[in-house]
Amino acid sequence: MRRTLAVFFFFLTVTFLTAEEPGPASVDNDDTAGDGTVIVIEPEKEEKHYLWALASAEFSNLFMFSINRFVGRTEFSKISRETISDNFQSEWQWDQSMFQTNQIGHPYHGATYFAAGRSSGLNFYESTLLAALGSATWEVACERCPPAMNDLIVTTIGGVSLGEICHRLYREAGGHPLAALVSPMDALTDLVLDNRPLAGTDNLTALSLRGGAGVAIARRYEDGASEGAYARDTPRGELGITIVYGDPFAHQTTEPFTQFDLDLSVGGGIRLFDAALLTDGFLLAFAPADGPRLRATIGLTLHYDFFFGNLFGFSANSLLVTVKAAAPVGDTAQFAVKAHAGWLGIGVTEYSPKDKSLLEDNHNYFLSYGTGFQGKIDVSIAAPSIGTLGLQGVGYLARAFPGKAPDSEGWFSFARIKAYYLRPVSDKLGIGVSALYMIASGFWEDLPKDDRAFAEATIYAQWSLM
Repeated sequence: MRRTLAVFFFFLTVTFLTAEEPGPASVDNDDTAGDGTVIVIEPEKEEKHYLWALASAEFSNLFMFSINRFVGRTEFSKISRETISDNFQSEWQWDQSMFQTNQIGHPYHGATYFAAGRSSGLNFYESTLLAALGSATWEVACERCPPAMNDLIVTTIGGVSLGEICHRLYREAGGHPLAALVSPMDALTDLVLDNRPLAGTDNLTALSLRGGAGVAIARRYEDGASEGAYARDTPRGELGITIVYGDPFAHQTTEPFTQFDLDLSVGGGIRLFDAALLTDGFLLAFAPADGPRLRATIGLTLHYDFFFGNLFGFSANSLLVTVKAAAPVGDTAQFAVKAHAGWLGIGVTEYSPKDKSLLEDNHNYFLSYGTGFQGKIDVSIAAPSIGTLGLQGVGYLARAFPGKAPDSEGWFSFARIKAYYLRPVSDKLGIGVSALYMIASGFWEDLPKDDRAFAEATIYAQWSLM
């Protein structure tokens, strides 16, 4: 438990040390005076509404509790003064709720706490504390089961990533009627405090939608068996969105998430579905090169990644050192690379124990939690006349925390690699082909080796909105 708390507070400490009050946070290289001098734009400071921030964060808890208690009529929501008192005194556990509940539901809930702070004028690290407080309140007072340490960590850290991204995209929308779908808490704060929606900040570098169809193959093998314990071959469709906020190259900032990337894809076939969300945002960055031959950024990034489907469940919250660079090739082409490597703070994977009778509530897996190493790479070369050729890869390796679930001692890993080619048809539309391979593996001390593999090939259309 002490080691776990140390991991959690290390995350928070790094966040505080790398975050500053909004100030001359970033330099826009397009804003220059007539003599070429860079103009630094001072962001307008917002009034801080601490009481409303706290009230709206706890309103988020009240809203979710009411849904669980009076609509879902869940057993865990039947709280009393006795259960709250017991939770204050009980030891924090590592729970085994559904993967999607713990690894995407909790981070999204954390994003509402965080956005409650940001929309009320609180800075990044003040809102991080609010997210931790909101999560702790939920664990102690809104569920009858003992509080869960994994929920506190993932809700807070994942909520920071998603919350800051949603908050900035809401502001980017500049009062559009659908902006409330991006960050409901921002919209609620604007309504209650009678804030005028800010004009769009024009910070989006890229926004594209894609859709396509192809084929997918999914397999699961235990202990190297040639016959898969699970097999599925099916046609598959996919929808996706890619967002790049801020200039990734030659970006200099001490304000978190003035530059971030997000990629979301959802696919499905016959009795098969899959989803992937990858995000990264700079906590701080400097630009070692900003010239005609090379534009580069080096910094520290916070990552929240989530993979889910019939065959696998894996998520990661990570703190990585990042290099993003772009250089011209010839007269019109550009080579770009985005590379990340560092600490996988907390990774989560699904696995099946030896004794299936230990599983409850119709679960067919347990969750194993661990910490370790993560790396990401995105390399592309693009030319207006011939299109873009790219390769993306991500890999995770974690040592499981001992004693958090039966038979969970050992190591686990997850890897995903994607190659693609996109050919422009017009200024906004492109047609492409892609091939993707994913594999999740468990190297358990008391269980057979477990491999789950997924491959797909897709023909797709991509529409660039900017």
